[in-house]
Amino acid sequence: MTDSVFLSVEQLEQTLKAGSVTSDAEMARQLSGMQLTERLSNTKAAALRSGLKGKKSREALAALADRSVFRAPPASDILSDPPAEQHTQELMLSRTVQYVQKTLPKIPDFIADRLTISYEQVQLEPGQTWKTATGDQSLHIVQTAKSTVMFRDGKEVSNGEKVKRSTLEAITLQTVGIFGPILAIALVGATAPQSDITWSYWEKGLRGPDAVFRYHARPQKPLFAVGAESLSEDGKIVPFQMNVPFHGELAIDPQSGAILRLTMQADFQPRMPLDESDVMVEYGPVAIGGNTYVCPLKSVSISRQRHILGLHEWGLDFNVYAPFESLLNDTAFSNYHLFHSTVRMLPEYTPAPN
Repeated sequence: MTDSVFLSVEQLEQTLKAGSVTSDAEMARQLSGMQLTERLSNTKAAALRSGLKGKKSREALAALADRSVFRAPPASDILSDPPAEQHTQELMLSRTVQYVQKTLPKIPDFIADRLTISYEQVQLEPGQTWKTATGDQSLHIVQTAKSTVMFRDGKEVSNGEKVKRSTLEAITLQTVGIFGPILAIALVGATAPQSDITWSYWEKGLRGPDAVFRYHARPQKPLFAVGAESLSEDGKIVPFQMNVPFHGELAIDPQSGAILRLTMQADFQPRMPLDESDVMVEYGPVAIGGNTYVCPLKSVSISRQRHILGLHEWGLDFNVYAPFESLLNDTAFSNYHLFHSTVRMLPEYTPAPN
C-alpha cells in the first residue's frame, strides 16, 4: 500500500459495520492502510474490537487506535461548556502542582504487572534498495514482553521480563519514567517562564468533565531525553541522544488536580536521525493497600527514526541509513499491590546437643 486512507472515528465505525462479512485477514489489511483524524477512545475501541472476527484484525485495530492517541477527540467527546475563567484555570493548575509535589511522594512502594506489545513497520527484503521506503507504512506486532515493575523509593525498577518475539531482529523501543518522573518533567517544562500553557477544552471523563490544557515546554535546560542509533563519520553505529523541547496536553481532574492523561511530543530540528518521539500516559484510580491512588493504566510510545542497514557492495562492508520507519509500544499496567517484606516469628526452640 502506498497511501493511507484518513477517516474520522464515525467513518471508521461505518466502515467496520459495512465490512462485517469480510474475512479476518482482509479486514486486517484494510485497517493497516487507515489512519484516524481523531482520537479513538478506549471505550469505542473496545466496542469495535468485540465486533471483529479474528486476531489479525483486532491487532490492526489496536495499532490504529494507538496511533490516534495524539489527535484531538471527536467533537462529540468535547463538551460545549464555556472555558473556565482565568482565575479558575490558575486554581486548577496550582492544584496540579500541589498534586505532583505533595501527593505523588506519598504513594507507597508498590508492584505492578506490565505488558508491552511492540509494533514496527515491515522490514526491507534482501536485495531491496536501501534508498527508498517500501511504501507500506502499516505496523505489525514483533514482540510481546511481560514483566514486574517495582516503584520503590520514588524509582522505577523492572525485573523478570519475559519476551516473545515474532522476528529475530526486532528493534526495541524503550520508555523510562512512566511512574512519577514523567509527570514532574511535563509539569516543570509546561510551567517554566519561557513556556506557554493555555486552556484547550472540557472533555468527557469517566467521573465528570476533565480540564484539558495545551502547552509548549521551552525550559532553559531541556528535560525530555530522546535517543536512537546513529552513524559516526567513519560509518560505525553509535548511540544518538539529546534533550529536546516538547509540547503536548494535560488532562486534569479540576477538583483534585490529578493528571489523568498527558502527552509529550518532542520538537526536533531538521536533519536528525530521529524525527518523532512521542509519549502518552493515561492514569486512573487504583487500590493499593486499602487506599486509592491515581496510577498509570496505559501508555503509548511512538518513535520514527532512521533504520541502519549493513551492506556488502563492491567487495566492501559498510553501514548506511535506510528510510525512516515507525516503532510503537502499547503498554498496559495491572495487578497493583504493595511492595513490602514480611517477617514471621518462630516459636522458642531448644538447641540440639553437640
